Amino acid sequence: MSSLKPQEKYIALVEAGGKPDPATIESIFTQLSPIKPDQMLGDWNHGGFFENGHPVSPQLLEIKWTGKSFKSVEDVDSVIIIEDGKRTSWGQWNNL
Repeated sequence: MSSLKPQEKYIALVEAGGKPDPATIESIFTQLSPIKPDQMLGDWNHGGFFENGHPVSPQLLEIKWTGKSFKSVEDVDSVIIIEDGKRTSWGQWNNL
């Protein structure tokens, strides 16, 4: 995996499934270039979910979390789900 770009390494980890080693994830993220806040704007689809033992993980899987919606740098709907075939706000953790 060493000849891959950091973005490709991340995708490979997601596609592999399972629980990756935290040091591996940290190594990939430290290779990524920072971005400007306005580059975050828009709808983000679920890029992959790492089972990391966080207490919220089972709930995100249960509600079928699918992404986020960055309306502005200060207005973010952090939990988008698919309901009746459409992206919608889960409505429980808005504007985090």
